[in-house]
Amino acid sequence: FDFTAGKLRIGKSSNLTDPQRADPAFQMRGTNFAAGTTQGAGFGYSRTNYDISGRNPLQWVPNSPRGPYRVAQVDLYLDDGTQMELPSLDEASKVMSDASSWASWTCYWWDWEANNGLGGWAQAGVLNNGEGCDTTHLKGAFGQFLEVTDPINEFGDSAETVLSKAAAEW
Repeated sequence: FDFTAGKLRIGKSSNLTDPQRADPAFQMRGTNFAAGTTQGAGFGYSRTNYDISGRNPLQWVPNSPRGPYRVAQVDLYLDDGTQMELPSLDEASKVMSDASSWASWTCYWWDWEANNGLGGWAQAGVLNNGEGCDTTHLKGAFGQFLEVTDPINEFGDSAETVLSKAAAEW
């Protein structure tokens, strides 16, 4: 389903560890995400990608990353429709792997316990793997933020002269 602020995808699978059988935007790792290892024979999932242009909608949070950004949320359900209890994982799962992940993106997860229960972006347990984010947290939203406040490369005068000369000769 497409809506003004993004896209919602829902589906079901007997194996959430295989992106060919579930949603390619995430890949769960571990035995709890294959049928027969938990109650029931399969799983349901919903994934919401927020494609809101402009500023981070959660920037009111102290020390919130700026952007540009992508935000997504993944919710997992047992086959009886109850939401899975998702403790921190021993093995990292992949999220937000449906689009290229630049090396300069920083991955975050939404920690509902931060800021006295108001929530906040946290980096512990989540990192950029070049194809999205690896995470040991599966609760809440995930975000990729491109910090653009500092220049990426600065060249000294001698490097600029060499580059200018090479560009002129080319």
